[in-house]
Amino acid sequence: MDGPRQQLHHDPEHSVHVNVQPSQRQVAQDNPMYPKRPVGSDSYHQLIQRSWGMRVFLSVVGVFLFLGSYAYTSAQLRTIADSTAVISPSVISRPAVDVRVLPPEDDTTTDLVASQPLPETVLSAGTVFEENFSGDLYIEETARASDSSNADWWLNSGAFVFRRGDVGYSVEGDLPDGSPWIASYQGSNALATDAGRKPQNVLRLIKRGQWLDTSQEMYFTVLAHNETDSEERGESNGLLLFSRYIDDDHLYYAGIRADGHTVIKKKVAGTYYTLHKEPFLDGTYNEVTRDSLIPTDTEIGVKVITENLDNGSVRIQLFMDMGRTYNWQKVAEVVDGGIAFGGAPHDVPSNTGLRTDFVDVSFDHYKLRAL
Repeated sequence: MDGPRQQLHHDPEHSVHVNVQPSQRQVAQDNPMYPKRPVGSDSYHQLIQRSWGMRVFLSVVGVFLFLGSYAYTSAQLRTIADSTAVISPSVISRPAVDVRVLPPEDDTTTDLVASQPLPETVLSAGTVFEENFSGDLYIEETARASDSSNADWWLNSGAFVFRRGDVGYSVEGDLPDGSPWIASYQGSNALATDAGRKPQNVLRLIKRGQWLDTSQEMYFTVLAHNETDSEERGESNGLLLFSRYIDDDHLYYAGIRADGHTVIKKKVAGTYYTLHKEPFLDGTYNEVTRDSLIPTDTEIGVKVITENLDNGSVRIQLFMDMGRTYNWQKVAEVVDGGIAFGGAPHDVPSNTGLRTDFVDVSFDHYKLRAL
């Protein structure tokens, strides 16, 4: 997509998802991350304004404390300096100091590549990041990675994600009346998100930090398939992992599609190129009813290894684990040589992450290792 949840550049293919009865899904009112006050009395934007009020109060207190401390310290230093000068001015030695003033940081850019978070250097081989989604953490969508409230993750699209019971969750069901995210998505991507009520239909969660050769894995569970009239809902939708995520228009992704195929694709300047697509799940995808073949309430593991080769190519390997057996099945290996797939391979340090389409989803056991 061109920036968070803007035009999505979905593949020109289609799919649909089955209806799920209310008893089979977690309804919005049971979600602990929704406001418990009467609807409309306390929007997320109001909460932000309250936090700003508290920040202003604390800032004023801090200024008074700083000025008082500064005055006291200055008086003490003057006393020490006067006494030292009286005792022996010659004992004070001032060696030359090389003072270098760094230029101020430019934080005005809106370019997604420039706004990638630190560190910008390649993490050394063997570095491991694991996310087991324990505790009570809430990550809200932001326009830039640098604005994310979370040191490890940037939610590029999907309104918010949260942890519950040591598992990560997207928004579930419809957003409640009064949520400011409804109006926000109505204005930017209404058709794909059911008039703004299901921003989870375009979930994009990016792992912060710069990685080169990586092995990453995650387990997904589809809680519900969400039907909309959007042309962006198609058989190419799925449960996917990003690698070499340079920005929204330059990346690789790999995983399982709604039509039951495993897939590896490359995106260059907003255009997708298929490196691999083969049947994997049982069943036949119906082009008319467009029911997804991805099962609900089943833990589905996706593992992707992406690495540069000595000849300048990039190799991508895809593994699947249906049912969380921890026995990874290798289903594909492709090499991007930069000729048939939109030009030069993506061979620079960049981000990783996950993408899901038109589903309520939970996710767990994310592991990322630098090779």
